[in-house]
Amino acid sequence: MNDTNENNPLGYEKLSVLLKRFAIPSIIAMVVSSLYNIVDQIFIGQGVGYLGNAATNVAQYRKCLPLLSFTW
Repeated sequence: MNDTNENNPLGYEKLSVLLKRFAIPSIIAMVVSSLYNIVDQIFIGQGVGYLGNAATNVAQYRKCLPLLSFTW
């Protein structure tokens, strides 16, 4: 049992170290994903129009729906 605790950093690391190690990369990934979606919507809005934006918003929701239902 003690060997498992030594291999798991969640059991012995300080909270500040864990935040740097896990939360900051997650926040960066969410920001990059959001920027990608914003730029994608701008290009689609310029090229296709508002119907293209509506279609990509529906597709984005359908892509995230399994992830959202899994977390509940």
